[in-house]
Amino acid sequence: PVVVRGNARFQILSPSVVRMEYVPAGHFTDALSVAVVNRSWPACPFEVRDDDGWVEIVTSKMRVRYKLDSGKFTAENLTVRWKDAAGEHAWKPGDADDKNLGGVPEDIAWRTQPGKEPGPLSRNGYFRLDDSGTAIWNATTQWPEPRPNREDSQDWYFFIYGHDYKACLREMTQLLGPIPMVPRYVFGTWFGSRAGYSQVEWKQIVSRFREEEIPLDLLVLDSDSTAAVVWSGFDWDPEQFPDPKGFFAWMKERGVKVTVNEHYSPITRDSDKHFDQIRQAMGLPLDTKEIAHDLANKKYAQLFTDVLQKPGLETGMAFWWQDGRAPANMPGLNPTMWTRHIEYENLERVTGRRGFVFCRLGESQTGIPV
Repeated sequence: PVVVRGNARFQILSPSVVRMEYVPAGHFTDALSVAVVNRSWPACPFEVRDDDGWVEIVTSKMRVRYKLDSGKFTAENLTVRWKDAAGEHAWKPGDADDKNLGGVPEDIAWRTQPGKEPGPLSRNGYFRLDDSGTAIWNATTQWPEPRPNREDSQDWYFFIYGHDYKACLREMTQLLGPIPMVPRYVFGTWFGSRAGYSQVEWKQIVSRFREEEIPLDLLVLDSDSTAAVVWSGFDWDPEQFPDPKGFFAWMKERGVKVTVNEHYSPITRDSDKHFDQIRQAMGLPLDTKEIAHDLANKKYAQLFTDVLQKPGLETGMAFWWQDGRAPANMPGLNPTMWTRHIEYENLERVTGRRGFVFCRLGESQTGIPV
């Protein structure tokens, strides 16, 4: 159900969730975004009242009031009111969420002081999700594209939940997509090191674990052990790891899965034997010295997964562990989240098994830290 008044549109997804959209040209966004994947919710009853230059939308849980023909949403023209066990509440744009329970920052690996990044849960009982600038999904090309009028438009989702945090998370997953179950083995014992152990030394370490009857489920191999060029490319170091396939098979026999570290510096002829294959496929000149990743480019993303990542997975690796993120050069496309998405989808496609993402940094497409 939608309510349109001039350049403002309100979509009532549930009694406690409303989409509030303002577009100067009046061309509203019906396409899904790369963050919001479901707006087809069961219909819920609501009332619409036009009163003295205002429109008021009332559900069983909230009341949204907007001043007609007043432009973008501001503290002067938009208010959301609701009641819960703690009493009556009101929100307007710009209000500080002073009881937000916080989230995990993207740069957590380098933090020395606590941050103040907001998360979706707050003791104030509400959350505003801003999807205004996020890239949208083109159903024909099956690929994201920049949102039109992203600089001037607003596309918000407002949740009210009081202290029922489970209800908030339930409705968020209904909007943003379900959370996959992780494979059982990732809850086991992990062991990793940056000591640069060789293939032989890693076997010795695993043998010792088994001899001592110490649980071990997953080895985490850093690129100091495996990569021909530590910070770039997907080639194996032939001295350290002369037989990756045999190594993975040996580990499988002993019930140990293996993940291998990857980095996202541009590839070169020295760092990856597939350099010229990718250069030619991308139509780059012969004198190209390096190729920077760009996962927003559909052709390059396919080469990245099929040519660079797929061989390791087919050899027996459990998954690539993502040290950072690849660039994704598209307005509204968060490179951190898009890297996770591309690699997760590729992992399930290649292995036919439930995927898993392990990475150094985390941030969602909507800007909600994860």
